[in-house]
Amino acid sequence: MIGYFEALCAEVEHTHGIRVSVILPGSVRTCVAVNVLGVRGARRGRSDVNIDNGMSAEEAARRIVDGRAAGQRSIEVAEGTEKLVLYLRGTDPGAAVHAHRR
Repeated sequence: MIGYFEALCAEVEHTHGIRVSVILPGSVRTCVAVNVLGVRGARRGRSDVNIDNGMSAEEAARRIVDGRAAGQRSIEVAEGTEKLVLYLRGTDPGAAVHAHRR
């Protein structure tokens, strides 16, 4: 996905003046885990510990809006271990994959 949006940015920014930002999200406290549908179409009905301990939706929105206002192409909306995984993605992709599995 990131590569797709980087290519999109390369294609449209200079030619059409369209700015593209990639949002790199961590866990945000929302009802997404409760409402997600399983393979049989039923709601999961329960939350996820990572989401429950994630940042508030207001903080995530503030980071996105501030990042866009600053013209950032990549906007990290993550804390703690999830932020570390984003850092590893750029420095050691194999370690990032391993850390993400945990």
